[in-house]
Amino acid sequence: MSKQRSRMQELAKGNESGWHEDAIFRRTNKWLSYSSEIALRILAAIEDKKDFSQSRLAELLNVSPQQVSKIVKGKENLTLETIYNISKALDVSLISFPEYKYSQPLMGAPFQVNQAKVISFPPFVKAEGVESPYPMGKAQ
Repeated sequence: MSKQRSRMQELAKGNESGWHEDAIFRRTNKWLSYSSEIALRILAAIEDKKDFSQSRLAELLNVSPQQVSKIVKGKENLTLETIYNISKALDVSLISFPEYKYSQPLMGAPFQVNQAKVISFPPFVKAEGVESPYPMGKAQ
């Protein structure tokens, strides 16, 4: 056996991909679809801002660039406080709430509430005759 081949076998030994565990994780953690939607909004806001980057966002949030990278991959279970801090740093609304009986304006909001768009989250149950625009929201 050649030296190169034995080296390749040595490198490949015991390195399983973990795809099955990842698939189980995605299937069990339905919140990932929400996290992905927020991640896409963060990436869009960074892209829209001149001279802004994920590194700059990390500085403003006082976290590592690796943490921001995890967030924008949509695999982090974000707290409301973290979402608020990211919204404040980017000066955009990442989530908003539709009007309801007890609605009140947010006092001292760091972003324009009237420019916020309502997030359309994937449905939990597929409505008959309606296709979800979200792949994860489709009935299985």
